Amino acid sequence: MAKALTIAKAWRIAKRTPLRAIDDWKADIFNGGNAVGFALAIFSSWLGLQTAAIPQVIDEANGWLNAIQAFVYVSLAWAVFCLVRAPFRIASEDVEQGRWYGNTYDYGEPLLIATIRCRKDQPHQSYDFCVESAESHAFVYVTAEFDRPVPNVVAQLGGDVFTKNPTPEVSHSEFRLRDGKMGSLMLHGDLHFEFNARVYLHQFEVNYGQHDKPPI
Repeated sequence: MAKALTIAKAWRIAKRTPLRAIDDWKADIFNGGNAVGFALAIFSSWLGLQTAAIPQVIDEANGWLNAIQAFVYVSLAWAVFCLVRAPFRIASEDVEQGRWYGNTYDYGEPLLIATIRCRKDQPHQSYDFCVESAESHAFVYVTAEFDRPVPNVVAQLGGDVFTKNPTPEVSHSEFRLRDGKMGSLMLHGDLHFEFNARVYLHQFEVNYGQHDKPPI
């Protein structure tokens, strides 16, 4: 089990690394300051070319070709750096957001995973939400809060397999995520107004059972 848990933690970081590296690379390369500087350089070149002779135009074009080539090389080098740095940043953020207790990851502060606008005049409603921060088919502890009192309404949170039955009074539940990391908020009762439901993730459990295998 210890080996499987270590593999699960490593896989959790590894599968998030490419997208995180791309996001960091885009944020660094295409930030607002760089865009303004690039626009100013183009505009300055355009103004200078209005009265430039042919040799000056050629020199300006060669300068831009050299700048583009340098930009490509630097961008590629920075992409490699972002790819190497990404796992460490992800691991650091996991430490900041919560803590592992055995095979359970507990968030220091509940993580908002969905805001749902609940409709009125429909006695039975179901809304799906994705728990992207948890692992696939993990057991999760989730709560729902409403932005106004909802008397005479039974609220349930659920997924695939329950470890604890939903408790309508406080709208919390522990269940196993369905395929695609999906869960559901179900409402039953007389709803005569619309309201917002906010769904929070408190913890998830990585538990390899009979039908589960480590991601390798």
